[in-house]
Amino acid sequence: MQHQHQQQQQQQQQQQQQQQQAWWVSRYSGGRITERFSYEVADASGASTKTANAEVTIAPSGTTPARGAKADTFSITGSPGQFLSRQLDVLANDGDKSQLTVLNPVTPLPAGATLKGVVQPAADGKSYMYTVPNYAGVAYVDSFRYRVRDLASGAVTAARVDVSVGEPVSAGHDKFLFFLKYGTAGKTWNLPVLTNDKGSGLVVTSVLDKSSGFRGTISIADGGKSITYELPEAYDGTPLIERFKYGVKNSAGQTAQASVTVQITPEALSANPDVFNLKLDAAGNLAPTILDPLKNDTGFIAIARLIATDLKVGDLVWNNVTDYFTYTVTGYKGPSFSWRINCTIFDQNGNSDSTTSRVFVDASLSPAPVTPIDLKDDAYSNTVPAGTLLFFNLRVLENDTPDSLKLIGVEQIGATKGSIDVEASKKLLVYQLDSKGLTAGTTFTDRFSYSAVNGSSPTIYKADLTMAITIT
Repeated sequence: MQHQHQQQQQQQQQQQQQQQQAWWVSRYSGGRITERFSYEVADASGASTKTANAEVTIAPSGTTPARGAKADTFSITGSPGQFLSRQLDVLANDGDKSQLTVLNPVTPLPAGATLKGVVQPAADGKSYMYTVPNYAGVAYVDSFRYRVRDLASGAVTAARVDVSVGEPVSAGHDKFLFFLKYGTAGKTWNLPVLTNDKGSGLVVTSVLDKSSGFRGTISIADGGKSITYELPEAYDGTPLIERFKYGVKNSAGQTAQASVTVQITPEALSANPDVFNLKLDAAGNLAPTILDPLKNDTGFIAIARLIATDLKVGDLVWNNVTDYFTYTVTGYKGPSFSWRINCTIFDQNGNSDSTTSRVFVDASLSPAPVTPIDLKDDAYSNTVPAGTLLFFNLRVLENDTPDSLKLIGVEQIGATKGSIDVEASKKLLVYQLDSKGLTAGTTFTDRFSYSAVNGSSPTIYKADLTMAITIT
C-alpha cells in the first residue's frame, strides 16, 4: 500500500509539472529584468488551441512591482451583421489600478494602419471599450498601442494590445470511408477536411501524428483547402484503417487541430458489362488491342470464367499474367461485325456474378470484298402463235455478277428471224419476233452475243444467248 501511495504522489507531481511553464535565471545580477513571450494551449481533445502573451518581471526582493502598461491580448466572437463590443481591461496586469488611468487616443499598429474597430476610453478611465458597429464576418486582428499615466508619479508608459475579432477557429474530427477494387494501385482521394471546421479564411497548414504502419501518402492540396490521400501500393483486398492529425489556421492567425480516420474496404462483388468499340484501318487491320472485361468489375475476384461467342474474325489471346485479352485482326474485307464475351466471376467465398460484354468492330474504312465479274451464257425457249408480233424481256444479267453490271450492246450471231435491243434501263434485252409467214410446227433458234461493263470500268465483258422458238 505504501509503495502504491508513493506512485500516486509521483504521478500527481508529474501532472503538475506538465501544466506549469518553468522560468529561471541562471545567475541573477540584480536590477529589474522584464521578459515577454507568447504561448499556446490546447483543449483535451487537441481540436482547438489558443495563443496569448505573457510578461515576466524579475526585481530585487522587497521591490514593489513597477506600475505601467503591459501587453494584452483579447478576443471577440460574432456573426456577420452583428454589433460587437467588449471592455478591454488593459490595466489588469499593469499594477495598482487605483493609481493608473488610460489615455486617449490609441495608436494603430503597425504605423500607418487603420483600425477596423472603434477604441474609446471608458468613463472611469480604467479600461477601453472596443466596438464593431457592423461585423462583416471576416476574422481579423486589430493591434494598437495604448498609454497609461501613473497618477502618483505622472509617468506615462505604453504597451501593445491585440484584439482578435471573429468566430474562433475550430477543427472537427473527420472520418472517410472508401471502397476500392482489389489490385488497384495508386488510387488517390480528396479529403475535404474543412467542411466541418469553423473560422474565416481557413487553410490546412500541417499534417502530423500518422498512425503506426501508415501505408498511404498525404499532401496538402488546393492551396490548403483540402488534403489528398493516396494509396500507392496495390490494394490487397483487406480492410485498412489509417489515422492522422491536421492543423488549420484562420485569417487572423488562430490555429486548431483535429484527427482524420481513413477507412478503405473492398468493393462488393459485381460483374459489370463493358462495350468495346474498335475500328479497322483502311487495310482491314486492327493492331493488337487490349480487351479487359474485368477492369470495371468490383470485389475480390478469385476466379473468372470468360467465353467468347460469335467470334468469326480475328485472333483472341488470353494473357495469364495481366488477366486480359489481346485481339488482333489482319486483312479483313467485309462488313462491320460484333461479338460477345460472357463473363462470370467468383470471390473467395464462392459468391458469383455474371454479365455480357459486347465488342463492336467498325470495318467502314476497310476495302469492300471484290466480287468476281462473271457473265454466263443464257438459253431461252418460247412458243409463238403464227401470224403474231411478240416481244420478250430477257433478264440476261440476273445470273451474272456483280449487280453493278450494265448492258451496252447486243449482236446477232449468224442469220436470225427475230431482232434484239438493249432496254433503256440497261438491265435487260428485248427480243422481238414477227411470225407472219411462218407456219405452225416451224422451229428455229436465234443466237446473239451481248456486252456489259462494270461501273465506270472500260473493260467489256461478253456472253451468248440463244432463243429457241416453236411456231404454233
